[in-house]
Amino acid sequence: MGNNTIQMVGLMILSLILVGLLAACGSGETQVSSSQDPALTEQEWRLVTINDELVSQEEIATLAFGELGNALGSTGCNLYSATYAIGSGGVLNFNPSVSTSFECSDDLHLQEEAMFLVMSSASNYVIEGEQLKITNPDAERRATFEKMEPLPLDGTDWVLDAYNDGGGAFINIIEGTLITAEFGDDGSLTGSAGCNTYNTTYQAEGRNINIGPVALTQKECADPQGIMDQEAKYLQALGTAATSRNFGIALNLFDAGGQIAAGYLASELLEAP
Repeated sequence: MGNNTIQMVGLMILSLILVGLLAACGSGETQVSSSQDPALTEQEWRLVTINDELVSQEEIATLAFGELGNALGSTGCNLYSATYAIGSGGVLNFNPSVSTSFECSDDLHLQEEAMFLVMSSASNYVIEGEQLKITNPDAERRATFEKMEPLPLDGTDWVLDAYNDGGGAFINIIEGTLITAEFGDDGSLTGSAGCNTYNTTYQAEGRNINIGPVALTQKECADPQGIMDQEAKYLQALGTAATSRNFGIALNLFDAGGQIAAGYLASELLEAP
């Protein structure tokens, strides 16, 4: 998996902020529908074809439908978020998306443009087996997605990418530090908090998660600057986790109010060439 994918997934968390902006200020013609389709929202989707042409499977493009009418994902280069509405008979509409602005290769730029054109003109969807198909009224622009199997919560080595600092900001970890989380199949949760090792317990049922009290070693670290403050704020954020969302190769924990508490990447992604 290329370095651009690593950068893209590492910033996937930021698209949640864009989702919030859209929810707050989006006022297009398409309104968020109260209708729900668990077949859409309970899966993460990987783009396979646009207009029957295969797309890059190295720099993956994704789409995830939130339960409150928010959608987010990656074009293979940039992150995007939008609002969507569904209706009877497979009706599907998106509000205009907000995206990051990374430099893309020519091929990925064309893929991104085509993906946004499909979304902006979408009118219908259908789920057939493992595939999601989105089309415009004349089926001139169409995209096919496949279900994306997430990495398991337990058995995956998760590396923290960003966390809630307790003051309303979601920030990346300090360069040169490493914070990890290993969820055991026995309900144990262990890892490095950057300086000290921590261990606790967790309970997970569906997307609900509860983290128990944390036990921590008692080392003091001075380098890099701010590492101890970061450790304390990370553990505080971890303790607020109430729900989780697994985006295939990234894991996000949210507090009871729906604010993101911590965002992790799978270590195997970071180790990819």
